[in-house]
Amino acid sequence: MYQPPLTDEELQAIRQRCEDATAEPLATIGMSKGRVAVFFTKGRKAILLAKYYGPNKVADAKFASRARIDVLRLVAEVERLRAESEQFLSAAE
Repeated sequence: MYQPPLTDEELQAIRQRCEDATAEPLATIGMSKGRVAVFFTKGRKAILLAKYYGPNKVADAKFASRARIDVLRLVAEVERLRAESEQFLSAAE
């Protein structure tokens, strides 16, 4: 399925949503055989953020707990590649 390129504004909005999200590490902790949970952890405190059920519960919880960090890295890579591409195109002119 075709996706048009992200505009600079869309990329900045994605970055802003990530930066606004919880910056502290999230811990994925199994609760029982049937579910896995993601907690916000700070010191000895743990606040439940989400529970996951079903056959992909561990993978879903790991994905959610790393999403902020992963998306920020992807945004930075897109920005780096765009800058590199602009330099290349400018040099070719």
